[in-house]
Amino acid sequence: MRYPFHNVTILLSMVSNNIKIGVIDKSFCNDEAEKIKLMLIELGNEVQIVNLSNNEDPSTIISSALINQNVSVIVYPLSKVPINKTDEIVIAGLSERTLPGECVIIHKDVLDLNADLKLQPASKILVSDLYQKQQLSKLRPDLNIIMGIDNMEEWLIKLENKLIDGIVISQLRANILSSILTEYEIVRLHPLEMIPQPGSGVFAYLVHAENMAIRKACQTIHQKATADVTNVERKVQQLSGPTATQAYCYKDKVGYYHLIVGRSNDHYQTVRLSQSTSAGLADKIIQSFHS
Repeated sequence: MRYPFHNVTILLSMVSNNIKIGVIDKSFCNDEAEKIKLMLIELGNEVQIVNLSNNEDPSTIISSALINQNVSVIVYPLSKVPINKTDEIVIAGLSERTLPGECVIIHKDVLDLNADLKLQPASKILVSDLYQKQQLSKLRPDLNIIMGIDNMEEWLIKLENKLIDGIVISQLRANILSSILTEYEIVRLHPLEMIPQPGSGVFAYLVHAENMAIRKACQTIHQKATADVTNVERKVQQLSGPTATQAYCYKDKVGYYHLIVGRSNDHYQTVRLSQSTSAGLADKIIQSFHS
């Protein structure tokens, strides 16, 4: 059994109340590991962080860790967790939502402070997803948008050498890489401006279904408010099937749910819908694409 996971974040292993947090990509996940460690220590657990070898493919490491129960929990970006998991794996908890949405990292030599997104006309911008390309094309049709395979090390080298003028990445990722992005301009896009993938800005705690001890531990740090909105987004993704779909849901101060969805068929469409409850919200907005 294998899962299509990439850019692995954190693994947690638990024996009784002794929890081991293993880190594969330290640069990407160490801050999240430290935060979770402190939360679990406050709840009376013994916790340590262990750096794991990343010589193998990350998906291989994750799969074997869960199946063999050498590792009990995987903390992974919710936006990358497949909708159709097997019954053996459950999402036992979610983190707070921080920095949802995308941003543009721009070389300062091509900045135009008076232009939209601070980009000069015909700037070469590298993206990794079709939905990023389609939405950025609507925001700035004059840009030269290039599709590429997600490889941050390679992208940053190209940016430094001025082979490209900017890149589009998630705000969460940009925040993690902030220490090496000080020479660039970061233009943050609101999720209603460029709709992100469902679950953007959230970490999921993936657990083997039979591991009730760690599931209980994850519930103590689970953020229900996050689940209230991301469940809607993932429902949209599930109902969309193979159609490329982006979704962002939020709850306002008076309790109303607001959902915006973008879908890629022959052309890119967006629909917004608001109501006082999350019940049926995803179904209604998908139906509206066919009306």
